Amino acid sequence: MAGQNGSNGKSKASKKTKQSSSILSRLSAQDVAVIAAILSDSLKVQSVLIDNDQTIQVVLQGSLKRKTATDKLVEQISDLSVGEVLKAILNTAK
Repeated sequence: MAGQNGSNGKSKASKKTKQSSSILSRLSAQDVAVIAAILSDSLKVQSVLIDNDQTIQVVLQGSLKRKTATDKLVEQISDLSVGEVLKAILNTAK
């Protein structure tokens, strides 16, 4: 069945696909790496700066080193109070 403009309804879908592939073809390897790092939480936005000329700078921060077991432990207990951490340590020592 034809749409209002005489098309078969596929033009919108194919137009979206063309736009998506056009955007993806413009991304550099560095762009893809940054996007992947942000999506995987390897990079976090530290600040967004806008100056008087309305130039925008986005400052990203991350680490290339792999997390050690200690790093993972510290991350897990970072929301606990010191008392809770000491209590957990003393209970595991028994």
